[in-house]
Amino acid sequence: MAQTIEIIRGNFSTGLDVNGKPKKGNFSAYDEDGEQYFINKSLLVDKGINTDAEAKGKFPMWVRCVVKPCGSLDASGQPLVVDGKAVTSQRAEITRLYDSYEQSIQSDVNKAARAIDVASGIEQRAKTAGLGEQAINNIMANSSF
Repeated sequence: MAQTIEIIRGNFSTGLDVNGKPKKGNFSAYDEDGEQYFINKSLLVDKGINTDAEAKGKFPMWVRCVVKPCGSLDASGQPLVVDGKAVTSQRAEITRLYDSYEQSIQSDVNKAARAIDVASGIEQRAKTAGLGEQAINNIMANSSF
């Protein structure tokens, strides 16, 4: 499930990977509890953040985070496979950078408003179709909006 996080510090990855190639320059971000989050470099670049110094001037950052499976790599940087199956771990990944705390709040308000509008629309459509209250309640209880 996605959640909104306050990022208070972080840095771009630099240097070489285990294969001697330049790292992609993605961003390691941290909250006040020291939890680490992955931010794809392009997400920051889209917001005009290209360096650690530019990122420092944007803290705190309000972000949307989801936990996703991420493939693990072996010592040579190749995908780790055990018994023919890729080894994965869970990674907290930032999927959106908000421009402000207020924008992060509005995003949640919009999601809740949409759910209310969808529920209202389903109820109205069911009533128009002549369904009874029990049938409508069953539809609403089993909806995944």
